[in-house]
Amino acid sequence: MGMDTEAVERIETLIGEYRHFTEENRNDDGSWLHEFGSWLQRGNPPHQAGTHAGLGADDAMIGMFLVSLNNLTRSRLNKLIHDTPFANIMDYHFLKLLDGHGRQRKTDLIANNHMEMTSGIEIIRRLLKNGWIGEETNPEDRRSKYVSISPEGKLLINQLQVQFDDFYRSFCSGIDEGQKADVVRSLELLITRI
Repeated sequence: MGMDTEAVERIETLIGEYRHFTEENRNDDGSWLHEFGSWLQRGNPPHQAGTHAGLGADDAMIGMFLVSLNNLTRSRLNKLIHDTPFANIMDYHFLKLLDGHGRQRKTDLIANNHMEMTSGIEIIRRLLKNGWIGEETNPEDRRSKYVSISPEGKLLINQLQVQFDDFYRSFCSGIDEGQKADVVRSLELLITRI
């Protein structure tokens, strides 16, 4: 089953616009996607949504943007994490979630981060080994354990708070509050449907 003709044309147009953009801008510092999006917004007509049979142009564009966003985010995260004691961004996310919501069952913490169990357990073991979280047996179900942020973990995320806040803020530069609210609603919709 192939994409409809309109979807292919939109993708070809996007690729052409990207080629044109790269001829004008030779920036290899990893910020190309944000700059390309800004460039498109300044110089091209707004996207015309439509309904299509099967995988339409909108579906393809959403998928392409999500993949590109994932790649861009991963690249920028690697630079951010390099200067911290964390192995990856999920170390920070687990600590932030525990700091904000208090102790949680291990399985709930992993599920709340939309992770596979084995990957989540690996992160929890690493956080325990570093002394950033503590664990205790669930008195209602001895098979499960609670984890909570330790004083050392709280101190660490407080020390790195500004750095991480600036990182997250950089994704929203140039977006007004109303647009941010729209993005949040759209992302919440996508994450609950995937």
